[in-house]
Amino acid sequence: MEALIKQLQKLIAEEAEYKKQLKLKKDRKQILMNKILTISDLVNSKGEENALEELGRCRDEISSLNNEMEELFQIIEGYPKEIEKINLELLKESLRVAYSDLVDNNDNLHKVNDEINKIRDRLNALRVEKEEREKTGEYLYSFIHSMIGHEEVEKLDLHYLKYK
Repeated sequence: MEALIKQLQKLIAEEAEYKKQLKLKKDRKQILMNKILTISDLVNSKGEENALEELGRCRDEISSLNNEMEELFQIIEGYPKEIEKINLELLKESLRVAYSDLVDNNDNLHKVNDEINKIRDRLNALRVEKEEREKTGEYLYSFIHSMIGHEEVEKLDLHYLKYK
């Protein structure tokens, strides 16, 4: 996935660089067009024939810029398709990773649920044992109480049941 990300970043950076170059050429062309208008005005209204040479240089540079801009347009034109292709591959890889994580998560969830069920079962068994022990303790205490009486039980309680 890292390779796809780097490839996508590279394509985006290249496209941005070509667009930047195109903008610079458009800006330069606009400057030359304005210069041609100014020079044309000098030649036509003021008769300055010496400006014709500069007019030719501007025209030649604009022609060269047009060719360079056409090449840049063709180069830039291919980038959206390439970027879309890499984005689709990146999406597929992301989905593969996400589903792999989802499967792993579900497996772990089943293990956690199994452990919770085992603990529940153990807790229920301990609760049943506790209730049985409490009943047995109450039964024995009641039996002793009825056999020897309450005063003797209190004496034995003090001796045997120190925690009471």
